[in-house]
Amino acid sequence: MTNDELTLDPADWDAFRALAHRMVDDTLAHLASLHDQPAWRPMPDAVRDSFAEPLPMEGVGAAAAYEAFAERVRPYPNGNFHPRFWGWVQGTGTPLAMMAEMLAAALNPHLAGFNQAPKHVEEQVIAWLAEMMGFPATSTGVLVAGGTMANVLGLAVARHAQAGFDIRAEVLSGERLGGADDHLPLVGQTLDHVVVQRSQPEEVRGDDQHMTPKPAAASREHGHTSVRLTEVTSTGTRSS
Repeated sequence: MTNDELTLDPADWDAFRALAHRMVDDTLAHLASLHDQPAWRPMPDAVRDSFAEPLPMEGVGAAAAYEAFAERVRPYPNGNFHPRFWGWVQGTGTPLAMMAEMLAAALNPHLAGFNQAPKHVEEQVIAWLAEMMGFPATSTGVLVAGGTMANVLGLAVARHAQAGFDIRAEVLSGERLGGADDHLPLVGQTLDHVVVQRSQPEEVRGDDQHMTPKPAAASREHGHTSVRLTEVTSTGTRSS
């Protein structure tokens, strides 16, 4: 094979540029006309059945794939970007955020270090957020994909901070498998849609295979200190 055969670049840059412009133009036209569209439309059975196609062994090409998206996907979302959508906490997104996603995807940066500008963008945003919330200037953080991942990461940070021993060195290595004094209590409040009942204190008792909720009264009996974890999210809206 030649290098040309191995490339992932478009075979025809001019044709791809025209298709890319069409994608952007169609999407902006769709967003601009939301007020004239229903907040939600049911998906026809034929469209739903089309997603049960067998595995294709050859690609159909970018243009055909976009046509399928325009006909079978874009008209049938859950309605979250419509100004009259109030059915879920999901944000709407914005036209500018859509373009920002495209710019970020074109770079596809790895933010774990290296001498690169994208890493400094993340650090700047985190510093601004810390300042807005009154955190110390030395605060650090990380940007994640959404609220669920933020919850998981927050639980991991709280576990490491409150365990009283080195989780990585003693537990993950197998030296410490968990005893009666190793149970970490938590108070779940806004996480009820994920794992625990609203405002119901829980002590999560874990071993190498299970995570078992237990009433927090037991943790008070053992003198543990509960850690309150709160999910903070923001959802955007489009003006009606």
